[in-house]
Amino acid sequence: MDANRVALVVSVAALVLTVPLAIAANLLTPRIRDWYSTTTNRRLTKRLAALEAEFESVKDKLVVTLNVNLFGFSPLNLPASKISSSFK
Repeated sequence: MDANRVALVVSVAALVLTVPLAIAANLLTPRIRDWYSTTTNRRLTKRLAALEAEFESVKDKLVVTLNVNLFGFSPLNLPASKISSSFK
């Protein structure tokens, strides 16, 4: 086979396999990330600390709405920092 035919076969194979490989990557990424984070206690502890830090940084931005409609009053909005102690 000459170089042009090899290049054509490789380029067609790359184009055909692009979409299935992208789908496989999107399906496998969360599983691999979760497996990697739980392989050792040190990684798990580090990941939990990172998730808790992320939660602390966004907790003041979260709003929980209680849809209580008594005699035409508007719903009650509570910041997550007021109720976050119940999640621990």
